[in-house]
Amino acid sequence: MMVGSVKDSELQTITAVGKVSVTDDSTAILLGLLGFSATKLWNTAVWYSKETWKTTGKIPTYHDLDIVMKQEHPLWYRRLHSQSAQAVLEDLWQSYKSWYALRKKGDKRAKPPGYRRKTALSAVTFKQAAVQWDPRTSTVRLSIPKDIYDKQFLYLKVRMPYGYRFTNDNIQIGRLVYLKGVWYVHLVYKMLLPELKGNREAMGVDLGMVNMVATACTDGSTSLWLGGELAALERYFEKQKSKTTKSRSRKSFAQNQKRSRQRTHLLHSFTKSLVRDAEARGVSTIIVGTLKDIRTGKDWGDSGNQALHKWPFDRIVKMLTYKARLKGILVVDLNESYTSQTCSQCNTINKSSRVHRGLYVCNHCGAKINADVNGAVNILKRYLPEQISVSWSSGCLAQPAVNRFAWRKTRPATSAHKPGTWQTTLPHLRTESVMALSSCRV
Repeated sequence: MMVGSVKDSELQTITAVGKVSVTDDSTAILLGLLGFSATKLWNTAVWYSKETWKTTGKIPTYHDLDIVMKQEHPLWYRRLHSQSAQAVLEDLWQSYKSWYALRKKGDKRAKPPGYRRKTALSAVTFKQAAVQWDPRTSTVRLSIPKDIYDKQFLYLKVRMPYGYRFTNDNIQIGRLVYLKGVWYVHLVYKMLLPELKGNREAMGVDLGMVNMVATACTDGSTSLWLGGELAALERYFEKQKSKTTKSRSRKSFAQNQKRSRQRTHLLHSFTKSLVRDAEARGVSTIIVGTLKDIRTGKDWGDSGNQALHKWPFDRIVKMLTYKARLKGILVVDLNESYTSQTCSQCNTINKSSRVHRGLYVCNHCGAKINADVNGAVNILKRYLPEQISVSWSSGCLAQPAVNRFAWRKTRPATSAHKPGTWQTTLPHLRTESVMALSSCRV
């Protein structure tokens, strides 16, 4: 597929989220009607799908849903722009397809899409032809049915974040979302990716749990990105979940949403900081150890297995890949087998050399290295051509820079709330003893 003269492989899909400024009652009422109509259309389509399933044993196709809702149940269909109504039915059809795929695999816990609360205001999607953006006034124009609302367009003043890069030519979708009493506009657009930086510095990345990431760069630097805050967040919400009596209760639903928001923020903040660090070091290529079969054959006990299966390895790689590409940095994956057992100094493979979680002591050459950094160095060395040699100081291998995520738990009454950020602690370089290495363990 081509967009103009540009290939899809050269484009990146980005979502910009802006807060809608609702200054008059008529706009607030109109927004509410759109969200309410989307909810009613969804519920009507769910009802029809359930009835069809009972009588025929089949799920109606999207085409059937569109015809029936338009001709036999037009009340709520006509209160949305035709493309917005179609988007609601497309979402429902995709939900049914996902449920049916799980059902065919034998997942008895999978449930079909259900009704939405009558008071809920659903998201309303506007496709490309129904969205226009005015950068001069920071106003988005959305198409609505003129025969219903006596006007063809809805104009909304939107506060967009700094640095957005969309225009009317590259906007693909607009989406109105209601969250905690506030309306937001999500504008999905495609932007041209920058050129790759070419052959410069390279960075090896070893994924883990205690340390989310250990890195080793060809400039001789190493660092750890701790996973303790993410693990603590998961433990906290698991305990809160155990206190709820019903998994589908409002309290459980609210906690799941809060958990998802905090987890997503932490991961976005982490990958953004990691890419910023790579960019500052002149890195053009990030090498990530492959995650294939990472959970196979491991038994860490009930709690350990639960944490392992919930750890977002794939999501970290996906976020890192697209954020790095926006900076002209290429992310490649590499087979990481035996990298944690191999000494990065003499290439001796010995599983027993990893004496505990944070320490690798080579039985052959006597090197004392942070265990996760040792894996990152081996990943990097495996990627580099043999004629290129990189030397790391014993201090960097033993005590790398440590990056911690700091939640802002309190705030002065006069200042705005700020989300958590990553903070770097540079260690004192001491490698004379195993005691020094033990202080690196996290």
